[in-house]
Amino acid sequence: MRGRISGGRRRFLADGLAVLAGASLVVPSGRAEAGSARSAGVSPWPARPLGRTGLELPRLSMGCAQATDAGLIQAAHDAGLVHFDTAAHYANGTNERLLGRALSGRARDSFVVATKILPDGEDQRTGLFTERTTVAPFLAKFERSLERLGLDFVDILYLHQASRAEAAAFEPLLKALEDIKRSGRARAIGVSTHQREPEVIRAAARCGVYDVVLTSYNFRQPHASEVRDAIALAASKGLGVVAMKALAGVYWDAERRRPIDAAAALRWVLSDPNVDTCLAGFSTLDELQVCVQVLGEPAMTERDRAALRQEEEPGPAGLYCLQCGECRGQCPLGADVPTWMRGYMYANGYRTPARAKALLGAALGHPACRSCAGCSVRCRMGFDVRSRILDLSRLAEVPGVFLA
Repeated sequence: MRGRISGGRRRFLADGLAVLAGASLVVPSGRAEAGSARSAGVSPWPARPLGRTGLELPRLSMGCAQATDAGLIQAAHDAGLVHFDTAAHYANGTNERLLGRALSGRARDSFVVATKILPDGEDQRTGLFTERTTVAPFLAKFERSLERLGLDFVDILYLHQASRAEAAAFEPLLKALEDIKRSGRARAIGVSTHQREPEVIRAAARCGVYDVVLTSYNFRQPHASEVRDAIALAASKGLGVVAMKALAGVYWDAERRRPIDAAAALRWVLSDPNVDTCLAGFSTLDELQVCVQVLGEPAMTERDRAALRQEEEPGPAGLYCLQCGECRGQCPLGADVPTWMRGYMYANGYRTPARAKALLGAALGHPACRSCAGCSVRCRMGFDVRSRILDLSRLAEVPGVFLA
């Protein structure tokens, strides 16, 4: 179900979800007792502290990258979700503007906004920052984010996509984040990661600067136990823990005939008592309803475990790219395979082809694979790399698919 959501439809949805919340209210177990939400007048759901930030959030939050309608964000807020996550580069800033419009006129203490800034100058091969990584562009991007959001401050500001410990502990950017926090333009500062997550999380826990970590975490990660251990370390140091990429590509197959059980995947993440809240990305009211169902019934069941096929080996390759980097350097033509696989997941799993286009740029229409008869790249997740890159590039040739 897509399209605009009328005010009456929003009220109907919010009323129905409020009834469900009252009937199914379950206080989740965890490292902190459930308390009254910072926005207790809005959310009927139990909340828990986000580390030492002073914020208290329900176990599920809205990842806004897939949202294209302000009405859906408003419906989520009406249903009791209070934390909304975006990024400066989502749809070239359009996503921040959308979120700002959706929350305009609503009480500032009734919602929590997080945004993420991607620094310039990262060496894609190593994940390390270079001499081109300077503070001024980072600060300028953040100022533009505040303008687009229409806010004087954000509740959480992340250094985005750190993939190495050295990147998470990069001193110039750490100082910039601290300065922003001291100025009152961010209540809390954090780091996000979806590659080498355990390494980055441990670095964040050690450096003593961050308040929050935002990490990929899902049932399809071969190294999920390592992520879990790193999350436990971060929690023990007082950091808030936010999970993302819980749906692991959304579908088992590129044809989108076999969806991953979203409720089961979300409950898998919430079964970790050290996860404070999990971002759920959705683009329809039906998908929002699934989130409400999970908020009311967060405990994982045997049916959930069966739906996630945890005993099946080797199982289908699916769409989720681990971003482990083991394929990097294998391509004799120099293709950035992890980036292509992430773009494939965005286009075919998360149904956000514009994100794939922004990620891959000019390479999308001219992949190195077109001049190669075979593929020597071996993927840890079992992906047919060449086939996926060529499929994605063919989508680029279909009018209207990859919209700016």
